[in-house]
Amino acid sequence: MLPQISYRHGVYYTRMLTKFAVGTLASLCILVSAQSVYAQTATPVLVNPANVGGILAPGDFLFKYKDSSNNSDGVVMRGFGAAIAAGQAVLKAGTKEWNERVASEGTKFSQGLAKGDANAIHVAIYIGNGVLAEANGAPLTASVTRWNLFTDHRGETWRVFRLKNREIADAVSKVAGTWATGRMKYLIPAQVMVTNSTFGPKAKADALQYAEAYSSAGGPPAWSKMFCSQFAVSVAQSAAINVLLAPKKTPKLTVDSLEALPTEYKMDAMSSPVTVFGVWEKSGAFQIFGPIVVE
Repeated sequence: MLPQISYRHGVYYTRMLTKFAVGTLASLCILVSAQSVYAQTATPVLVNPANVGGILAPGDFLFKYKDSSNNSDGVVMRGFGAAIAAGQAVLKAGTKEWNERVASEGTKFSQGLAKGDANAIHVAIYIGNGVLAEANGAPLTASVTRWNLFTDHRGETWRVFRLKNREIADAVSKVAGTWATGRMKYLIPAQVMVTNSTFGPKAKADALQYAEAYSSAGGPPAWSKMFCSQFAVSVAQSAAINVLLAPKKTPKLTVDSLEALPTEYKMDAMSSPVTVFGVWEKSGAFQIFGPIVVE
């Protein structure tokens, strides 16, 4: 069950000042959604070891949410110094890397941000008992493994996406826990903001491999690295395919069979957390609440 908290619907905007290579400043305002389909609490819900069981459930997807000051008020990112993030790899406005990216991929980069909410900079999967399974780029331990919500993420703000299909949510928790052994290392998602998220032939072929690796400790053998949203989407696809399109239901599973999947699973796992947030927000497949703040 969702925590008993008061909800109010809002309109969310992301505003940033972008310095283009030609030396001009342009103000880019992205309308995230005319009417947000998720609810914002008037006051953040504080989560601690004593109450986490009543707030989070295994299989929940947690999107880390940041504002420009990193004080996590969870609504708006604004200002020239705003950090636009893809997983844990951060591009800061005005830096050489930012200017080069905008100069070479400006339109695609802007379109990538417009697919969702640029404040959603990271995603993890809750598997119970205060533990997250995630691809985390923390120094020295950058890998896909288990992280403690209260020691590794203390003070952080998150939005919670809970699948309405409990069978798939349980499968998500199982797959995430099975894959998060540390075998796969953290992949810096250098091109993720401009990656086409279309569920094309390669994305479908990858999804079939994720499904086959449902019970494989350490994750799909063909992958030695993943970034945060890649891990989240691949786990979700593995779980959904095995629950909805298992061999007993679809005797001959092929890439064409995957067209029967619901919309929320039909994307390239290489999509950014910005894109995943946007697609899942609009899908209607999730109960969405927050912000929650980890004590």
